[in-house]
Amino acid sequence: MDETGGAGAAGAGAGEVSVSTGAVGSGSDGEVGPGADERAALLADAQPYCLRHALALAGADALRLHGLAAPVHGTDLLLVTGEGPPLADLATGLAETLRAAGHYVQEPPGTARRRQLDFTVRKLPLAVELRREPLRHPPVLPVGATVPVAALDDVAALAVRTLCERALPADLYVLHALTARRREGELLALADAFDSGPDEDSTARTLADRLETAAALLPPEDPGTRRWAEAWAQDLRLDLLETTALADGLHDPYLEHLEPTESAEPAEPDPADGPATGPAGPPAGPPDDL
Repeated sequence: MDETGGAGAAGAGAGEVSVSTGAVGSGSDGEVGPGADERAALLADAQPYCLRHALALAGADALRLHGLAAPVHGTDLLLVTGEGPPLADLATGLAETLRAAGHYVQEPPGTARRRQLDFTVRKLPLAVELRREPLRHPPVLPVGATVPVAALDDVAALAVRTLCERALPADLYVLHALTARRREGELLALADAFDSGPDEDSTARTLADRLETAAALLPPEDPGTRRWAEAWAQDLRLDLLETTALADGLHDPYLEHLEPTESAEPAEPDPADGPATGPAGPPAGPPDDL
């Protein structure tokens, strides 16, 4: 397996991929979550279209196929692509492919970067989110994968970006699972490299906020992930404090929104404080009548 987490590039044809309806959610330890069989069946039907158009699986299901113990929360699937036709055309083509396979599909309005398809598979509602992302590595085909899978570093960068956008507990679980292969600093660097014109301080500041927001939503029976998220958020804030420098020295970012203090006139001396002290004036001259 290469450094990006795959067994090879996803340039192979459909006949070279072993279709397994048990592949999604079965690659490692951890919670599989509801709908694993339904998601795998949907991907099996989508396989020829995904191979033809380089649509790659990302999110928790992708991490499990990379061998990481990522718990799967919810029933949604995430497919990403960095090239090819407009995303609206890809979504329409995928919907037609899955309708032909017997699935009920709805296509809500989307954007040039994101589309969503809503399905009912074996009476279970599923959603497939399609995203246009600047993938930095070719998709891979780990053992047991039904469709191409985004390279591990791309999955990691997407996980950071997704948490920064939504701050949901499910996003936090995915990010925490990645620390088995990538250090926190590497995760931040991957997310920065993923964007054009990266601003590391801005990403770090947003990430610290979202880590705390998502951690506050975690159930009480999962204190480990909460402690990890809160500790990373604190480290990010300390790093920002040390690196945010102005001309007059280090600057506390927490104080940047405070109103500047207006200069005040010198206060009148309080008689109770005794005679005012200050520089002595010139000595008094002799009386005029001397």
